[in-house]
Amino acid sequence: MFNAYGFITTPDAPLLFFAALFYYSYRRYLSIRSWSMVIPLAVSMAGMLYSKYMAVLVILFAVLGNLQLLRDGKAWTAVALAAILMLPHLWWQYSNGFPSFTYHLVSRSTHYQSLYSWEFIPNQLAAFNPLVWGLMLWVSWKQLRHGNAFERSLGMTLIGFQLFFALMTVRGHVEPHWTMVTSIPAILLLTEDSRIRKRGVAVTLAVFAALVIIVRVVLMLNILPEQTGLAGKQPKIEAIHAEAQDRPVVFDGSFQQPSLYRFYFGDKAVLVRNQNNRYTQFDLLHLEQQLIGKPACVRRLGKVYLTEHLSEEDLRD
Repeated sequence: MFNAYGFITTPDAPLLFFAALFYYSYRRYLSIRSWSMVIPLAVSMAGMLYSKYMAVLVILFAVLGNLQLLRDGKAWTAVALAAILMLPHLWWQYSNGFPSFTYHLVSRSTHYQSLYSWEFIPNQLAAFNPLVWGLMLWVSWKQLRHGNAFERSLGMTLIGFQLFFALMTVRGHVEPHWTMVTSIPAILLLTEDSRIRKRGVAVTLAVFAALVIIVRVVLMLNILPEQTGLAGKQPKIEAIHAEAQDRPVVFDGSFQQPSLYRFYFGDKAVLVRNQNNRYTQFDLLHLEQQLIGKPACVRRLGKVYLTEHLSEEDLRD
């Protein structure tokens, strides 16, 4: 509720959900040190990792804020159970040549541009809003020095994420929402700090809730300029559908266009990736092979044409 990015949309809803469960389970575990909290901890860690790989940073920074966990057998048991829950996904990665790891660790890297570093702090200020961003870092630093184990983990997570992704700007552009998972520890720290007035927090949340509703209504009305990327998508997709004359559509480029087409008109669009685009689910499913020899609308390399018999040649650059 504190961050501006949440006014529009967030692809990280599952990550935020399991992060909230993780911090709840972690706090409970620290208070009672019971085996009963081992399973919730394991499930929340596995859920975060299934949601996004950056969840490993949430776990890492929580441990760095409370190094006593390294000597805790129950904590290691939770990690082992989470690893077991991750085995199906790791097997899938192995069976498909580790596509996600390859993309994030290799393909996503670009040549360094100073803009990537200069834009990081302004993007974070916009994402969390300037007042909250500075306040949460100040409270985090204070808790690192004087807080209990749970508060130190929260503070380490907030500061650690900011430093980690600031360093990652040397590899390419850092999306503002990559640090959004830290909105959970930010809210926990800010609402419990003795110097933060609870009434002020309540008023702030009420204002932000009203803004969320307003923005959602504006998005539903579809009145924003097309340049924002938040409106005017459906007419473009409908124009492509009319042009295709009810044929399946073969797209190239990024995955957004075929994904939108499938959203509006069902499973009648596929993507053939070119060398400048990343791997997607279309590469793994090979749906284009099902269209060979059948009628199709091909939108490739800046050209659009209809064919009664889609060939392998139509799918090549």
